[in-house]
Amino acid sequence: MAKIQAPTGASGGHSCPWPIVGNLFEIKPVRFRCFAEWTHAYGPIISVWFGSTLNVVVSNSGLAEEVVKKHDQKLANRHRSRSAAKFSRDGKDLIWADYGPHYVKVRKVCTLELFSPKRLKALRPIREDEVTAMVESIFNHCTNPDNYGKSFLVKKYLGAVASNNITRLAFGKRFMNAEGVMEEQGSEAWRIPCHGGAHFMASLDVSTRGRRIRQAWGKEGPPH
Repeated sequence: MAKIQAPTGASGGHSCPWPIVGNLFEIKPVRFRCFAEWTHAYGPIISVWFGSTLNVVVSNSGLAEEVVKKHDQKLANRHRSRSAAKFSRDGKDLIWADYGPHYVKVRKVCTLELFSPKRLKALRPIREDEVTAMVESIFNHCTNPDNYGKSFLVKKYLGAVASNNITRLAFGKRFMNAEGVMEEQGSEAWRIPCHGGAHFMASLDVSTRGRRIRQAWGKEGPPH
């Protein structure tokens, strides 16, 4: 088998990735700016290690077109953490499925049954309800005398809309209140396993979440 050479970059320059954590300690809070600085130093395509997971970053329109248009079928697959693999039956759903015949069939079913104009119209009240709640929350925040002259993060409210839309459609209830505070069930559902970026730790099962998932679903996996 021919040896594949990874792109040069943060993992191939003067700062080599650390064992286990990779380049995580070198990533600055504003990630896209950090990656932009690295591409100026190492070139338009670089390799970055998130834990033990290799990621490739491209930084110009030509390479982006190669990734998302010309070679999208080869590069469209998403990395599945242990919990994601359990939830999706190892990639049998639409979100986590690898591109192939199964994905094409699942996408066709979703397009015809879940995302049809009739279905979207039937679910419109939920979307309108959540957007109305978001506008009311922003209004209440802005009219609060204690908040005069202060800035606020819109993404918190947008995140609440997206999260509540998904949970109401999937589970029939909100997991996040009007203040953007997530209740215990929601926090449990969205918590990221600590071994998601370190593949060698998967067999250790250091996260109790995986055990609780297996106890809830048993050996047969999640319900259909």
